[in-house]
Amino acid sequence: MESPLIEIVDESGKVLEVIDHRECFERRLLRRAVHVLVFNLKGEVLLELRALDRRFFPGFWNCSSSGFVAVGEEPLAAARRETLEELGLGLVLRPAGTFRVDSGNDNSLNYLFFGFFEGLPCCFEARKVEWFSLKNLPEPLTPALQAAINNTLSSAGRTVARNR
Repeated sequence: MESPLIEIVDESGKVLEVIDHRECFERRLLRRAVHVLVFNLKGEVLLELRALDRRFFPGFWNCSSSGFVAVGEEPLAAARRETLEELGLGLVLRPAGTFRVDSGNDNSLNYLFFGFFEGLPCCFEARKVEWFSLKNLPEPLTPALQAAINNTLSSAGRTVARNR
């Protein structure tokens, strides 16, 4: 199977080159990714438990949806695509900041978005999805989810509180 292409970026997100996905990971080059946190009216966050057959962080809890930004794709479009692919949801998403992850095999510039949903959505790629209080998150967390919490979740949480 052919490996997809991926954009290599600088710290500001400017595209430097397009290379093979495998080469990006082998050389630990900086790439763009998106992460979406979905909240309900109780202020709980929807997390997904990654499948055990995933190459990276199997069995870890992750953002509601996440993935790579495709070649030529804008981060918001990627976030919408991933949310639809993974959860079956077409949500209005709001930007909540960017953060960097450089941990193990993950070297990424991450764009965080959040949205709102009531109920339990479909679960197409993960083992399961579940709602959690921000004060009682499960373990283990992926480095990206931990970074989202540490760096930008507080601003998203304040917005959730204002939108109740």
